[in-house]
Amino acid sequence: MATAPQVFDGVTWQEVTPPNLRPSEIPIKPAPALDGSIFVNLAHLKDEARCAQTIQRLFDNAEDKASVFIGLVEHNENNHGRDCLAMYCENAGAGGDKNKHPKTCPRYSQIESLAVFDLGAKGPTVSRALGRKLLGNQEYCMQIDSHSDFVKNWDTVAKSEWKATNNEYGVISAKPANVNEKADYGVGGSKEASVSRSCHVEFNNARLPMFGDATEARNLKEPLLGHGWSAAFSFAKCHLEEAVPYDYFLPQIFQGEEFPRYARMWTRGYDVYTPTRNIVFHDYSQPAAKWKDSQLQRKRAQKRIRTLLQMSEGDLTEKACANLNLYGLGKRRSLEDFYTFLGFDARKHNGGGSVADCANQMWIPYPASTSALENLYTDEADSEMHINPIMPLRTHPVLLFNADAGHLTSKTVKPKGIHELPRVHVPLTLAQEAHVAQEVLQKMEKQLVDRAEESSAPVKMLVGLWVFGIAVW
Repeated sequence: MATAPQVFDGVTWQEVTPPNLRPSEIPIKPAPALDGSIFVNLAHLKDEARCAQTIQRLFDNAEDKASVFIGLVEHNENNHGRDCLAMYCENAGAGGDKNKHPKTCPRYSQIESLAVFDLGAKGPTVSRALGRKLLGNQEYCMQIDSHSDFVKNWDTVAKSEWKATNNEYGVISAKPANVNEKADYGVGGSKEASVSRSCHVEFNNARLPMFGDATEARNLKEPLLGHGWSAAFSFAKCHLEEAVPYDYFLPQIFQGEEFPRYARMWTRGYDVYTPTRNIVFHDYSQPAAKWKDSQLQRKRAQKRIRTLLQMSEGDLTEKACANLNLYGLGKRRSLEDFYTFLGFDARKHNGGGSVADCANQMWIPYPASTSALENLYTDEADSEMHINPIMPLRTHPVLLFNADAGHLTSKTVKPKGIHELPRVHVPLTLAQEAHVAQEVLQKMEKQLVDRAEESSAPVKMLVGLWVFGIAVW
């Protein structure tokens, strides 16, 4: 049996060869380690029972349980009153009284939760975006699905894999193997040396690019620079969530969720690597639950993705691209280089296929003085557009990039050669966030009143009652 590192591209096995990089063409080295804490973004839609098992497995299989923190976004049915957090606590022996769980439930203080009834769910992209409301000052961030299992000491393994990339902007990601094959992929198993790897891009039914079925890598000695990203398992430093936050304005998107975020990651200087081993496993036994459908929302979201990727069906005006702000492309690398790196150009609708040399790809350098927060388009952006999302619990954001020191810093540093950096989010308290929401409502009220003045008196009365209802709500 072959022991050399190899990648199967869907047709043949390719040998993995070490990259030959000049000193000026290596990634930014990892910043000094902090506390090693991990935030897990976990969202579910009517999947309470498996979600509760996932939380239990996260803690049971972690080596440093005290350093694992969960941000739980729940979409529960409102007819039975059951939720993932309560079921986890009951399974852990805390009893059925939810009011007592804060004191009786194991690791309860390490779980932040946000619940929205299932009728308010708008798809995984929106749910995962809500997870940032629960993100604190953890060092690492991991994203998984609500029906996952893990190798023993997964936290130590994941951090070790990330450190092996020797890249501060590295992301460890792979499509998880089936949980039914966990023993096969474990130590001594028949697939111990194998891990999934993305080698194909294709168009879905809406003509949006997506990563195709995963192929395989085997006998990897170190994480391998890849061409894709999986939303079912992703592990990186938490500044990824500051620079490439989930786009809340993409409701109703499921297939096609991953490709646009990967494009944003890559153009902002983040690199995705296939790990040397399987860390997370997935329960594929049940179909995904459905959220309330809105064709209008989906069409608008699809157009937003096409605008981001500069496809012909999008809005390719400077203003539209600039108004994406932090949800748009970064300035470290170009979209043209991204498509060249992949060997796939979404603008050409060429039907997809294998990416460029799935086994061996050179790391693409970028100016170290350019911040991951810098947007490609800025000049035409509407001034009222908010640059950064609100993360109320993250009181110590990591970015900006310190170009002089060559590493990340929690201090606000203006890199050389940049006239004006994007505004960096200063985390708000919940009261301040409520004030921001109030300002938005007031602006809506003014617009409605202005329109009503041109309408009949009955319309004015209806608008007034509607605004009053919003205020009371």
